Amino acid sequence: MNTPGTDSSRWKQLDQLLDAVLDLPAEERPAYLDDACAGDTELRKEIDELLRLAYRARSFIESPAFQESSSLGSSSNLASLLTHTPHGKLLRAGKLIAGRYEILSRLGKGGMGEVWHAFDIKLRVDVALKSLRRDLYQTQDPLELIRREVRIAREVISPNVCRIFDLVSEEDYELISMEHIDGITLTQMMEQEGPLLLRDARDIAAQFLAGLDAIHSAGLVHRDLKPENIMITRTGRVVVMDLGIAQPQAHADGIISGTLPYMSPEQKAGQQIDARSDIYAAGVVLAEMIHARGVQNKTTREQIWHAIRDDPTQLPESAWKEVIARAVAVNKEDRFESATSLAHALEESTLRTERIEDRMPYPGLGSFSSGDSDYFFGREQEVETLIKKLQQLHMLALIGPSGAGKTSFLQAGLIPALPKEWGYALVHPGGAPMVNLQQAVTASLSADEEARERIARFEDADTAIWILSRLRQTHPEFVIIVDRFEELFTLSSREVQTRFTEFLGRATLEANVRILLAMRDDFFIFCKEHPPLLPIFSYVTPMLPLTGASLRRALVQPALKCGYKFEDETLLHDILSDVEKERGALPLLAFAASLLWEKRDRTAGKLTRKAYEEIGEVRGALAQHAENTMRQIGAEKEPIVREIFRNLITAQNTRVARDTEDLLSVFEATHFSAGEETFSAGLILRILIDARLLTSFENRMEITHESLISNWPRLVKWRAQDAESAQMRDELRQAAQLWNQKGRPVDLLWTGAAFLEFQIWRERYPGRLTATENAFAEAMTLHATRTRRRRRMIVTATIIVLLIALAVIANFWHNSVIEAKLAQASKLLVIGRSLPEADRKTKLAYAITSLEISDTVDARRFAMQILSEVAPPLVVTPKFRFSLSAGFFSPDDKLFASIVGSELRLFSKDSSPPVLVSNDLDVSSAQFTKDSKFLVWVSATNPRSIQIWSLAQKKIVRTISMPGYTRLFDSRAADIYFITDATGTVKSIFRSKEPWTETDFNVLESGESNLRLISHWPKPPRGGLAVARAGDAMVIRKPDGIYLQNLGPSGVGSEKLIVQIDPKTQLCGLEFHPNGKYIAVCQNGATQLYALDSPLAAPVRSFAATGPTYFDSSGHYLVIGNLLWNLSASLEAEPVAIQHPLGEEMTDLSFDHQGRWMAVSWAGSLEFYPLSGNGPFVYKEPAGGSSYIRFTPDGKSFIDGQDNQGLRIHSMWNESPPSRTLWKMDFMGGYSTYFDLDPSGKH
Repeated sequence: MNTPGTDSSRWKQLDQLLDAVLDLPAEERPAYLDDACAGDTELRKEIDELLRLAYRARSFIESPAFQESSSLGSSSNLASLLTHTPHGKLLRAGKLIAGRYEILSRLGKGGMGEVWHAFDIKLRVDVALKSLRRDLYQTQDPLELIRREVRIAREVISPNVCRIFDLVSEEDYELISMEHIDGITLTQMMEQEGPLLLRDARDIAAQFLAGLDAIHSAGLVHRDLKPENIMITRTGRVVVMDLGIAQPQAHADGIISGTLPYMSPEQKAGQQIDARSDIYAAGVVLAEMIHARGVQNKTTREQIWHAIRDDPTQLPESAWKEVIARAVAVNKEDRFESATSLAHALEESTLRTERIEDRMPYPGLGSFSSGDSDYFFGREQEVETLIKKLQQLHMLALIGPSGAGKTSFLQAGLIPALPKEWGYALVHPGGAPMVNLQQAVTASLSADEEARERIARFEDADTAIWILSRLRQTHPEFVIIVDRFEELFTLSSREVQTRFTEFLGRATLEANVRILLAMRDDFFIFCKEHPPLLPIFSYVTPMLPLTGASLRRALVQPALKCGYKFEDETLLHDILSDVEKERGALPLLAFAASLLWEKRDRTAGKLTRKAYEEIGEVRGALAQHAENTMRQIGAEKEPIVREIFRNLITAQNTRVARDTEDLLSVFEATHFSAGEETFSAGLILRILIDARLLTSFENRMEITHESLISNWPRLVKWRAQDAESAQMRDELRQAAQLWNQKGRPVDLLWTGAAFLEFQIWRERYPGRLTATENAFAEAMTLHATRTRRRRRMIVTATIIVLLIALAVIANFWHNSVIEAKLAQASKLLVIGRSLPEADRKTKLAYAITSLEISDTVDARRFAMQILSEVAPPLVVTPKFRFSLSAGFFSPDDKLFASIVGSELRLFSKDSSPPVLVSNDLDVSSAQFTKDSKFLVWVSATNPRSIQIWSLAQKKIVRTISMPGYTRLFDSRAADIYFITDATGTVKSIFRSKEPWTETDFNVLESGESNLRLISHWPKPPRGGLAVARAGDAMVIRKPDGIYLQNLGPSGVGSEKLIVQIDPKTQLCGLEFHPNGKYIAVCQNGATQLYALDSPLAAPVRSFAATGPTYFDSSGHYLVIGNLLWNLSASLEAEPVAIQHPLGEEMTDLSFDHQGRWMAVSWAGSLEFYPLSGNGPFVYKEPAGGSSYIRFTPDGKSFIDGQDNQGLRIHSMWNESPPSRTLWKMDFMGGYSTYFDLDPSGKH
């Protein structure tokens, strides 16, 4: 067929002639055409071709798309093609194709061939097999057509386009293996339901247009879009079918392909086509979907097609009229440029309808329920895939990260899509999985009286299997859906885990039910420890993050369903780009969307950017909301909120549901007052529930979503601080619950080492216990007391017997003396070990006394253990009249000054009595001058002056007036003086021009000052400030970070940003390293070490501790709070805790300038700890355990063998790298127990 010209009159002539011919009986058409064409052979040829296409259009309800050309012959040949039987007996039910595909049934038949339903026995999934008619194999074109469809379809990736899997060969035939779509065509839907509601039509249109956009993005044009090639699955997913005649865009081969009523003018004319040709076909489909009279017969459809071809287009009134008219414009330049732009236009038009205001379309931090299925979008394909797997498998797993939306997927996606005749039970295992499963199953037993009578004994596995078997008999399939399966591992004992997993294994075999386990992916590996769960490792369904069009649907469609839209595409892009491909970000998106919905513009019907910025965008919305709730509760109630969350989170950072009454028992019905108002823990719980941070159900309480645990900074900090005690709290919770459930038997109480470990933990644990946990603890204590009493009686009786025996057998007296000494020494050793860890001096005294009485291996080991941690301190003065507030060494280390209440004392290195500088002062800060000749201090009663005390003359030699409140910096930073305001905020910095001397005071008397102003801030900086020990630089906290400034003789140099910090972050410490090359920054629950020569770089080292920070002068030691790190040791070394035996509070700490002593000021005493070189350090054994350790010959490193991991080498003296793997296990279950080094240490 020749390509007609582009003249519009030619096209109009063809169109009018075609309409006239189609209205005539078939026998009258040849004569009419002879007369109408009047010898115009080209016109006659073109109209004959269009008539063949029209014939196809009248029979396309049973005929899939195929390529038409003049080579196909006459209409009689075409009719024979439409009625031919394809393959004889090749494809029949039960036949195995290519050794892989079992034929189940025929799905459809058309002019080109057949489509069969088959089962892939290798992948165990349903597929569709598409075949060509046998006689079409006689020419190459149809064969190339089927091969071309496979090549083309593989370029398109979209859940809204039918997936093509493979090309299958069998007995010289070729078939296409493709996705099996379980649903109906759009034609069938329109015939069954009539005209679609606008909102339903919009959702269908949005999906098939998304599929069309994916086809166009692959550079293709479908060319045969029509209702018969659009399918809707039972989950509501819309799929574009049949890419058999698709071709590249901007292509013109002169061959007319497609279905006539849906072909654009340029496609009918064989001209070059592009995406806009498919837009035309989409417009025709849209017109059919919403036509007032529906498309229940062929006449109605033809009326719609004629109305579209009219000039101008005659479309009935509807909200989509203008959009459809533009889509079917004769000139393609007047149509929409893309399927996406057409979809957006439909959204805009639909929004003009009545809005829904009384519905929250987003779940926030909660989950969608089964009643929310109309608002659950984006997971349709995953739902279909999982249902198909459930039809084939008895046990499978659904895994995904926390926040992937697994619960919403199950409740609003999977369950509503299950076949109606199926039964199911949805259960959360919690700490009592069988009890919770019993409650879930009970709802399905309403008609089975016998089963209802036995349900009370459901915890008996045999009874439970019998009940499930009864349920299976009344349903074609019964599915047990276990959501949050990780609770089995976090809330249940090992015994409960074993019983429940064995029951699940039996249920699949004996009751023939299907089991679906949904869990966090980081807990999936725990299933390997339970043999009944091993089948799930072969059939895992991962829930990946939503992306692309699916993510957009999940966000946009709920709002559209309520008549609202997002303000613009840029806003949508910004929101989606924040979360796309992020693990577990879906709850953050849903929560931000719920807040955005609450702030929607009801007048304009939009979700706006202004509201988006007000809620803190996606990342900040949750934290901002949680902090607003905390402000509502009040800072004084923070301990109550912290205790509530402490009881609702496990050590593995998962949620745990608690009985509300049990949770409130933590507070022992105590009310907390704030002014005249009194708030109870119950009232605060209600505030947290109203704020959607907690959820309450069936008198139980839990955190709304795990994303709150990881995305609320305040809660993250609380969890970090409680991390050490969290595991024991979980074990106590489980043990107390089991003890209470079993009737509180004595044999379930902790005894021996477990009870001792609990006692130590309880002394340190900052939180409270529930009533059940307290009862468990009291029962353990009482049981231990009785046990000790019985043991004492036994010991007493034994001693009496021994004494009688010794009196009778005198010749054994020598042995009895030795045994008595051993007993006495052991007793002293037991007493020493029972003392607090902080009282090392007393512990060492007991160890030495025990050695003096009896030299035993245990006593030696105990003494060496104490000495290996921190050497016992030298106590200079046991008690003071006043509390110590500060202490510091002189630069030459000969003197130590201590501020004790209102007294300033000097201690000498030669052990002479301390010198009282003054007792008529209230010293706020003090320091030695750089040459150690003067002591300078500022009195709190006179903060605007500096007192200078001569060490030689032992008197005040000068008082200098200052321009404001003055604070002195440590003498390690040369002679630096700070001027502050009344709140202590630094405003100016002064330094001495030269070292202080006796002659300086004569000059000062004449009025000249020895101080030079080097920096001043009219608006004082808020935050931390530190000065290098050399006095040549300082770092200062500003709103956006920490800046470095050089301190010259006459002023401050330019500033440079070193560390970027969130303006809201509060610093808890800022300190220079002695070498001036690093700074320590305390923030957000940790202290980091930053290199000053690498601005804005990551920290070079991080310490899991917060508090005041101190470096010794050599830089070997670092103290954070009360933890001492040996920086010269391995990076693997553990810190040593500095504690007072009587629990006194540390008030200050300083090092001498030679790195030999550390002075610690306690509330009532002063202690000096000796420091020696690198010192000992403790290496923390890895979680898997170290089976063997060998030191290298040079003593600088050691190697340990770790079970299931291999061999690792660790540096002991701060070499780089600190540790590395020498040999790694490459299989599970291996052990690296035995190894050794050659004498050279090289092998």
